[in-house]
This record gives sequence, C-alpha cells and structure tokens, in this order.
Amino acid sequence: MKHSRPLARQWYRAINSFFSSELFRVQATCRWCSHRVAEVPSSHVFKKQALCDKTYDEAVLALNSLQSNAAQIEAKRQQNKKQSDNLKLMTRSLSQVGVTLDQLNGINIVHITGTKGKGSTAALTESILRQHGYKTGFYSSPHLVEVRERIRLQGSPISQEMFGSYFWKVYDALSSQLEEGEQLPFYFKFLTLMAFKVFVSEGVNAAVIEVGIGGRYDTTNVITQPLVCGITSLGIDHTSLLGNTIEEISWQKAGIMKYMCPTVSVPQPGAALHVLQECAQEVRAPLFEAPPFDARQRISDTLPHLGLSGDVQQKNASLAVQLSRIFMERQADRRKWTTPTHGRCTLPLVCLSSQYMQGLEKCKWPGRFHKTEREGVTYYVDGAHTSDSIGEAFKWFRQQSTKERQRLEAANKETRTILMFNRTGTRAVCDLLEPIASGLRGSEFKFDATIFCPILISSEDNTDSNDRRIVPELQLSEIRSHKDTWIHLLSNPSTTTHKSHDSTHKSHGPIYKSHDSISKSHDSTHKLHDPVVHLFPSLKSAIQWLSRDPDYCLSECSTGVITPELVDADVHLQVFITGSLYLVGNSFFYLKEKF
Repeated sequence: MKHSRPLARQWYRAINSFFSSELFRVQATCRWCSHRVAEVPSSHVFKKQALCDKTYDEAVLALNSLQSNAAQIEAKRQQNKKQSDNLKLMTRSLSQVGVTLDQLNGINIVHITGTKGKGSTAALTESILRQHGYKTGFYSSPHLVEVRERIRLQGSPISQEMFGSYFWKVYDALSSQLEEGEQLPFYFKFLTLMAFKVFVSEGVNAAVIEVGIGGRYDTTNVITQPLVCGITSLGIDHTSLLGNTIEEISWQKAGIMKYMCPTVSVPQPGAALHVLQECAQEVRAPLFEAPPFDARQRISDTLPHLGLSGDVQQKNASLAVQLSRIFMERQADRRKWTTPTHGRCTLPLVCLSSQYMQGLEKCKWPGRFHKTEREGVTYYVDGAHTSDSIGEAFKWFRQQSTKERQRLEAANKETRTILMFNRTGTRAVCDLLEPIASGLRGSEFKFDATIFCPILISSEDNTDSNDRRIVPELQLSEIRSHKDTWIHLLSNPSTTTHKSHDSTHKSHGPIYKSHDSISKSHDSTHKLHDPVVHLFPSLKSAIQWLSRDPDYCLSECSTGVITPELVDADVHLQVFITGSLYLVGNSFFYLKEKF
C-alpha cells in the first residue's frame, strides 16, 4: 500500500490555518531533537508569517513526529527483539532512498565510536581532513540548537533549504514504499539515512560518521567498508541498551570493526582493551593504539595549540591525527594497514604538517569546554553526561574560573561561583554529581550557590517539547530530588576524604537568602560546607536571575517554587553549566549564543 506525506502535511495545514489567523506566543523548545523557529523571548508575539521558510518548518514538524515517547521506548526495551534486525532494515531503507552500499562506501568513511569524546574526536578529524583539501561530510548527534547541525558539509551545518529539500526526498521515497502496517523509520535512523543521501548526492570524498549509541547495532553500522575506525575512551553509559559492565559495553563498541579495516583506539582500561583485542582478532581487523599527545614534544619544540579547550582533548587530538593519517594513506591505496595485529600495538608519532596544525587549531565543537561571556556573567558550559566526563569538565572549570577570578580580583571585582545542573534520561544523579562533590572535599574551592532547574526554557513550554522522552510535569519533582541528592553528597560523612592542599578558591559565603535556600545544620562537622541551593521553575527564570534581567519574576506561584532575589549587579558570576546537552542547547538558545 502506498503512502505519501499525508499525516505531516495535514498536521501542518491545521496548525498553519490556526496560526495564520491568530497571534501566538512563540515558545522555545528542547534542543536535543528539534529546531527553534524564532529566536525571541517568550513575551514577544508574532504572526505565522514571521517564521522561517515553510519547507524547513514542515520538515522539522514531520521529523519530530518520528520520535518515540518514553512509553514506546520502554516497551521496545522489554520486547527483547533481535537488534541485528535493525541493520537488515537499514540496508533495505538505504536502497529505498536510492543509495547503494557501494555508493556509501565510496564516500570514504571514518567511523567513530566510544563513550567519551567521540564527538570531539570526530570534529577534530573532520577539521584535519578539510584542511588537507577533502570535501568533507560530518554526521554527529545530538544537536544543540537546530537539527541541521547534525549534517555538515565542509564543517558547516547544511542550510535550511538543503535540509528541507533532502528531508522530503527521503520522506517521500520511504513513504511511497511502506508495506501494510509498516511505519517510517524512527528519528535517528531517518536522519542517518538522510545524512548518507546528502553525502552521496553532494559528492563528499571524506565522511566522518559518529556512532549514535553503542556501535554493533547502531544504524550507522550499515557501513561495510570504512577506511578506518576509531574508538574513544570507553566507560559506563546507556546501560539499559549496552549492558552493565565495561566488558559488555566494549563488545558493543567493538562491533564497528570490519575485516581488514584498521581500527585505532585511545588507551583503554585492561578489561576493555582485552575485549577490543578479542573482537579485532575475530574479524581480522588490525587494532592500534594512539600514542600520548604530549609525547610529540620529543619531535617538536612546541605542541600544537588545540581549538578545543580541556586537557582531555589532547587524547582526542592524538586519535584524530592517527585516524586522519591512516585515512589519507588508505584513500590512496586501500591495501595499506590491512595486516592483522597481535597484542598491544602503539602507533608511531606523526610529524605534523601545516594542514594538521591548522586542522587542530581551527576546530570548533560548541557545548564542550565552552566559555562564553555576558555582562556580569561568565558561563562555563560542558554537556558532559557521564561521571568521568563531568569530572573532567569540573577540572577544566576550576582551572579556567581560577584564572578569571584572579584577574578580576586584581581589578577589585568581586566574584561568585555557581553550579547549574540537570540530567536527562535515566542516568543516576548521584553518580553524575559525585565527581563534583569529590572535587570539593578537602578543598577550599566551593560553589557559592547551586541551581537546579528544568531543562525546558519556560514553565509553559509543555506543548512544543520536541524530545518526547521529556515529561514536563515531572521536571519540578525531579529537580527537587536532585537537590536532596546534592545535599546528601555534601553532607554524608562516609564520603568525606582527607583534606588536600588545594586552595584555588575560597568561598565568600551565600550571595542571597531565600525560601529555597537549604537550612544550615547545627552539626557542621559532617558537612563540606553549608550549601546554598535554589530551585527555579524554568531554565528561563534561572538565566534571567543570573543575568539580573529586569523582567525576572520573584516567584511563580503555580509551580510552588519561590525564586530568590536578584544578585548585586557589582558581583561577577562564574556559572558552570553541565550534566546534559539538552540543558546546554537550551541555554545557548536563550543566551543567543553564536557558533
């Protein structure tokens, strides 16, 4: 039975009919899975005609209808359906949109997986290859502000016009070939098909593809002949899909290895490395280890200056350099780097040409170790969402904020540090916050305040949340739970460690008093410090408070959360935002961050 695009078109016509005759309030949306149609405060009112191009709006509307809600996702997990079926269906879908496996393999692919740093490594690799003259394609996830960020040509997101054009080509091709009872692919699979269609049609000759989740059964693993594969640092994440142990997760990640295709990994924990080696031997894939980045000092007077901040980026940069080198050698002769390896095999250092240096220096990857300034506030932003990554991000924040504070205090400017946190999915809040609490124990570095707020921009933003896994009604109860967890971590004597000599920051005490502040305990011997914690009813209200926005409202009675008074405008705030790329993306949207 043939289908066109009736559902999305009918929805769009109905919505357009209403909005064309009524003024409406433009509401912000969650950035993990969609596009914002207007960069305006929620207090502004516009007509439908003020929105961006209809074709792109239609495409985003239809795309968001392909998401699974929380109940559907859980049901799929309980079904125990063979995951390998996913790749068979993906191959069929590729054919339906007019892309053959030979065409896909012909765009010369670097396939990258891992738990931490795979996005940064992919961005660095793409930047290096682009500087070498390749026409690059880059597919990544998630996006921060607009969904078209996921599909890039020559380092830039494809245009709204191109996105709309290719979206409907893929949508129509798939819809017209649906069998009875069959549905269109879900969100990520659809975008993967679309990315491959774009790259093949636009003549890309170097495609960097970041795995979505895992690797072995990920929809990107329809690739059969990549030029080289990369594996970034492995750790525990997505346990409901990948397993609860490092061995199980490593087996999933190793699934991208292919016969006689070289794979390069960063140094891994012993158990993870053992699994990678076994999987490599099973498929006869050469497995190599990227050398430490600072070892380059042996062959060069200075290390390259990386465009990405954070010490951990050196590990990602080393992997990117090796992936780029092998890619270029195999692109010229695919017989190279095909001999299976045995044991631990560390690659030699690469003498960096000007193209390598420029690729490393010019690379940009927003939302990771990202610093942006506004009047009276410096935001330090990282979308870390594993305990290890949050630990690295907190280390970076301490280093960077200390330098800024010393500079400001030399100019007699008072500073305060603030943590803003939330998480998405089912990740344990205690595990995510523990690296920060651990870093505070025995240290004079303190947060003067901690903010927990919903991920959604506005408390009214419950009809246009484009990730259906986010249930707005649960947001406030969740942040109350986050607050309790944070207080427990700071107060629990069993987690207190010995005092260190770290004296990078001395807390100046609370910067406000409010009904949401946590009461001080009379027994301070079991506390790291007396925490000041605030809950906000929305991300908008939290950022308004930080910005000392005159439109900031002291309270929102409907939510039951009483918000604090504004901070003195003379105090410079250093705000560390982490825990979720949803939170980062929505923060960037409200701050109108350009990248």
